[in-house]
Amino acid sequence: MPSTPTGTKPPTGWSRYCAPKQVLQGESSVACLAELAGAALAAVSQHLAKLRLAGLVKGRPEGTFVYYSAADDHVKGLLDQALFHADHLDRDLPEAASSSATQQA
Repeated sequence: MPSTPTGTKPPTGWSRYCAPKQVLQGESSVACLAELAGAALAAVSQHLAKLRLAGLVKGRPEGTFVYYSAADDHVKGLLDQALFHADHLDRDLPEAASSSATQQA
């Protein structure tokens, strides 16, 4: 499993979030995302295919590779919020963004 910048073991749940965070940062190949997540290439490929069908990611073919990224800015915002929420749940932190989201509803 990849290590964090400090060389320590990644925190629990890290592999679930590293691939989506990478997609937020720009294009990534299936192989890169699978390596980051510590998951099987086939599993990541199938997951990305489902996300593409749902319109959440887009793929750009280049030769025999496909590079994936978030479909648009709206999806990036949703993914960013979902990762923020998941991080707060994992670390048992208060939901700072929930009060502003509730006020807008």
